[in-house]
Amino acid sequence: MMEKTTVDAENSLILSKPDGKIVQTAVTSNTVTRRQLQRFYRDALKELGWKNMDDTRHHQTFVRGTDQLKIDIVNSDPLRAQFTLTPRDAGGTVAKDPPIPADTPVRSDSPKNASVPADSVKE
Repeated sequence: MMEKTTVDAENSLILSKPDGKIVQTAVTSNTVTRRQLQRFYRDALKELGWKNMDDTRHHQTFVRGTDQLKIDIVNSDPLRAQFTLTPRDAGGTVAKDPPIPADTPVRSDSPKNASVPADSVKE
């Protein structure tokens, strides 16, 4: 991580999925600006082989191989940035869970419009 930033360990997580890991963390700083953080990661990630796909005032997206890294500026003063690393599918987009078929039964105690496979419903 960038010097003069602090990792928010309490709000970090790592999830393992069959198609890769999802890692999420945040950093904060009272001295680093949004521009400094974005410039640092734009330059550092380029050196590590990441391609900058999207770069706006509050969001950056980088890709390398089968991974995608998003950096979102949540707050500017003090600075808070959210980092999310996710796998991409073979087509180059972020991998998502497969859609639930329309004929999948819905549990009556589920939130509205939430589908749950019938074999997971306990009578």
